[in-house]
Amino acid sequence: MAIERDVMRLMEGGCQLPLGVYCQKINNQFAVKVSFSSSSSQPGKVLTYLAENTNGLAQKIVGDLKK
Repeated sequence: MAIERDVMRLMEGGCQLPLGVYCQKINNQFAVKVSFSSSSSQPGKVLTYLAENTNGLAQKIVGDLKK
């Protein structure tokens, strides 16, 4: 799904960015799981989202990751 690529693009990352995004559609909702670490010496964040649509979801995820 496009949400994975949108988050990666908004984070300005490539293969070296420690970021994982997985999205699947379950019962007409999008379940998104995100794992991110700002560096190899820091513990990572794991965030989970459930949304009816993906409008603005990538922006919300990136905003949460940058907090």
